[in-house]
Amino acid sequence: MKDIFFAGDDFTVAGDAEFRGSWHIFDGGRELTGSFSAPDPSLQGLSFPALAGDLVWTSDRFAVTEAQSGFYGGELDFSYGMAPLGAETPALATFDARYDGIDLGALLPELAVAGARPQGTAGGRTRLAWPVGDFSDRRGDGRLAVAPPPATPLLSRTAAPAADGARWPYAGAAFAPDETPWRFPLGADIGYDFDADEVRIGPSWAATPLTSITFGGRTAWGRDSSIPFHVRSTDWQEADRVMVAVMTAFGRPTGAIEVAGRGEMQGVMRGTFLAPRIEARFDGDDIRAWNVDWGHGEGDVVVEGAYLDVAGGAFRRGPTLLTVDGRFALGRPPEGAGADEGEDEVEIDARFGLTELPAQHVRDAFRVVGYPIDGPLTGTIRLRGAYRRPFGDGTLALGRGLAYGEPFDRADAGLRFDGDGVWLEGFEVRKGAGRVTGAMYIRWNGTYSVNADGLGLALETALVAERAGAPVTGALDFTVSGAGAFEAPRYTLDGTIADLAISGASVGQVTGRLEVDGDAMQVEMEAASPRLAVSGAGRIALAGDADAELHLRASGTRLDPFVRALRPELAESIALVASGTVSVRGPLRDFDRLAVGIEAEQLELTLFDYSAGNDGPIRLSVAERVLQLEQFRLAGEGTRLELTGQVDLGDERMAVGVEGDVNLAVLGGLAPDVRSSGETRVRAQVGGSWRNPVLTGEARVTRGRIRHFSLPHALDAIEGRLVFDRDGVGFDEVTAQLGGGRLLFGGRVGLRGYGLGDFNLTAQATGMNLRYPAGIRSTADADLTLTGSAAAPTLGGTVFVREAIWLDLLGPGTSLLALPLAAEVDEPAGGAESLPLGFDLRILAPSTLRINDTNSQIVASAEFTLRGTSSRPLLFGNAEIERGQVFFEGNRYRITRGNVSFSNPIAIQPAFDVEVETDIRVPGQTYRVTLGLSGSWGGPSAPELEFSSDPPLQQFEIVGLLLGDLRDPQQAEIRTLRARESSQQELLQAAGARLLTNPVSSGVGQVVERNFGVDTFEIVPSLDDPTTSESILLVPTARVLIGKRISDRAHVTFSRALSGANQDVIMILEYDATDRLSWVVSQNEDQTYALDFRVRHAF
Repeated sequence: MKDIFFAGDDFTVAGDAEFRGSWHIFDGGRELTGSFSAPDPSLQGLSFPALAGDLVWTSDRFAVTEAQSGFYGGELDFSYGMAPLGAETPALATFDARYDGIDLGALLPELAVAGARPQGTAGGRTRLAWPVGDFSDRRGDGRLAVAPPPATPLLSRTAAPAADGARWPYAGAAFAPDETPWRFPLGADIGYDFDADEVRIGPSWAATPLTSITFGGRTAWGRDSSIPFHVRSTDWQEADRVMVAVMTAFGRPTGAIEVAGRGEMQGVMRGTFLAPRIEARFDGDDIRAWNVDWGHGEGDVVVEGAYLDVAGGAFRRGPTLLTVDGRFALGRPPEGAGADEGEDEVEIDARFGLTELPAQHVRDAFRVVGYPIDGPLTGTIRLRGAYRRPFGDGTLALGRGLAYGEPFDRADAGLRFDGDGVWLEGFEVRKGAGRVTGAMYIRWNGTYSVNADGLGLALETALVAERAGAPVTGALDFTVSGAGAFEAPRYTLDGTIADLAISGASVGQVTGRLEVDGDAMQVEMEAASPRLAVSGAGRIALAGDADAELHLRASGTRLDPFVRALRPELAESIALVASGTVSVRGPLRDFDRLAVGIEAEQLELTLFDYSAGNDGPIRLSVAERVLQLEQFRLAGEGTRLELTGQVDLGDERMAVGVEGDVNLAVLGGLAPDVRSSGETRVRAQVGGSWRNPVLTGEARVTRGRIRHFSLPHALDAIEGRLVFDRDGVGFDEVTAQLGGGRLLFGGRVGLRGYGLGDFNLTAQATGMNLRYPAGIRSTADADLTLTGSAAAPTLGGTVFVREAIWLDLLGPGTSLLALPLAAEVDEPAGGAESLPLGFDLRILAPSTLRINDTNSQIVASAEFTLRGTSSRPLLFGNAEIERGQVFFEGNRYRITRGNVSFSNPIAIQPAFDVEVETDIRVPGQTYRVTLGLSGSWGGPSAPELEFSSDPPLQQFEIVGLLLGDLRDPQQAEIRTLRARESSQQELLQAAGARLLTNPVSSGVGQVVERNFGVDTFEIVPSLDDPTTSESILLVPTARVLIGKRISDRAHVTFSRALSGANQDVIMILEYDATDRLSWVVSQNEDQTYALDFRVRHAF
């Protein structure tokens, strides 16, 4: 049929058909009517199963009506007609087809569409009309609707794309559309009309579950086109694959780029379908490309041919900003495209601007492995050439960076890309005041070459020093050079550390060399200073378990500063000097298989002036996490000690034996404020853990002596046995002497780790002769306890004072006017206590407190409670003066009553209630003067001093008598009538003379008393002469007073003036028969004698 009726048309048909109808020929015309059917015909290779329809063919028209067939899973209805036939004007052909349910997955392979396999069913209508014989003048319209597979949601065409996290299997399937068409679900609604010149597309859309596009426009049958579009996508990777698949279907295969993210793109497609030009602006979030997450991105793009041109591209993520302008190949570009002679095809020709871009992004983008330098990059880069072999240049600045785990302040470098790699030219790294300068070449094949110099890098700012566990200081200079692969590096580093110190302990200058060759590193080092000399060498494997063989040698090296760095409590008085070797063999990463050998040829331990050293080589070894004490003997004056056993470094369990003699001088290392001596025989075992040792065994002390600097006495003649057990140290009949008295100790002291724990000690003392407090000598018995922790022990119990003598109540230079100052109680100085000892002591002294010197004889009783601490004691209780007398300034004072009490809870502040009396004789008269002192020193107000006399005198007259102003009593009334200012002047003159001359006279008095056997010798000065009362001038004079106590009741005084008009002599013999009756025999200034009897009566 085709050959008969359409022999000139270029199409093919196949299949068998059947026609049933009638043929009428009549005058003036013909008519063919009927119906046709074909079970499986094909047109251009397309199958139309069960084709059937009606046909009418007359002289003026040809019409196929009610035609229908199956069509790739769907149904097809169509009609065709030509009319008017036989007219002068060409007949008009029309074609009207309706289709529904057509499976695109089955139809497109038959159409030989490459690249894309959208999944869905199509339906719609197409109407076509054209002059018969001229199909190019066609007209028509139509609509195509595609329904996605059932239960497949499509992305909204209006809402902004959101990150819903949905994952579709098709989107992650392998993508190679030029080899295997890519399958994806599709929905669409496209309306169009056309004529001979162009196709006009009405508002249309197409969508997948992850991408939607709305579009419309015009195209000159695929040649000159202008189709605006708006793409929305929640997965830019899927959208790019759809675009690439469609371009492949239109005969323009290209490669997909690895991209992710979501956003929108709005633009227009121009040009031909076979070579379109797509101009658009994109705006997206969560964008990922070149293995890097870029965050938000926006810019203008043009896709044309096999290239993507970007203008004004900006990608932001936090403080990071990447700007992009340039061209990128979407697949492999045409051979020689954009390349100069000798260059590779240009896949990239772009300029990048970087602000705060993490360095890791650059390594990820260029797939660089190794080179662990991180930090925010800022700069510009220009690249041209192939993705894998770019050329270009740029500059970079890296701030607040991290290189190989070490932070630095800033780094700057110039970049030069040569296709095979990148040069970092003239790079400079700054860290504090230190600098690293040099150059480095990194090849894309994972190799490198480097030359760099470091100068003045402060170790205290280095992270590796912080990890050392102790403060490290010093300045590092180094040079490094090498070339190799990152996976098997080769380089040499020579370094010098000046003034290296660890926790303030000086190491001095350290030099070293590291040679890395693949998986092995050779190490050499030397350290030297006045206190150490250490050298070492060895090899460390960089792969596997880091198998190593290292050897260190130390000569005359002070170890105590470094031990003190780890244990600051180690006393400064301890010095430890060692010489020996250390060897390490085995895997450093597998401590179970690591073997360490230590041999000390010399080990000298010094505690103050005591020294001990090794007795033969000291050998230690470590194997399978166990430290073995193979040979460890110490010897010194009074010391011969051997340690045996082992320490498990894994679970920190110990089993160490200690046996031998130890000099007690070693206690000075544990307590810097203690000096000790004596011998101790030790036999003990140290078990438990390294952190919580358990000591068992015993120690026997002989001839021991312990003295604390803050105490006036030492514990002497210490003898006894100390028993060690899990709970501490028990005292088994330990005796000692303190101040000549005997002490018996009992109880125990707890141990806490390597220090003392709680005290629970008792001490019974008899006959102790003490020099505490200062100026007092006492004999006492005591029943004492020491309880509490080592940080705050408390001394408690009872002290019974047998006798206490205050040796110097009124010392040389003490004057009447200075008494209040001399008696002030100073507050204890603040600061740390030398001995953190608390008190809870009861002190009993029944009539045993005495003051007995050349000037004073006093007997008192006391009962006190001592609390507080040794640096700030608190005293409570009172003392009663039973009897006593004081010779002062030539006068003998009798104590009639006296009480001193202590009740201040924050300081020692005595409160006085004391009354004394004295008899002062002047020519013709004897005065009994009474002084009363009441109040407390150290309080808000000074104690009150009251004066009275019998016969009565004014206050200043009494003070004058006490200061030696002995005037004629017959003139007392006259002096009383004189101006008060004149009398006060005389008093000031007397007081001034005492203040000026007392330091001299007191020194002379001590010499005379010591050499001539008298009890008192004083020179009493005066600035006026009592015999020149009418003179207004100062007439200095003085008197000599010599006193001798014959017995407790008799006293002789001799007094003579040394200058002046009246060089009189006074001699007095005083005898107290009873407390109420006394008599006095005296020779007066006028050479007369007197016998006075005194009877005291109280009213």
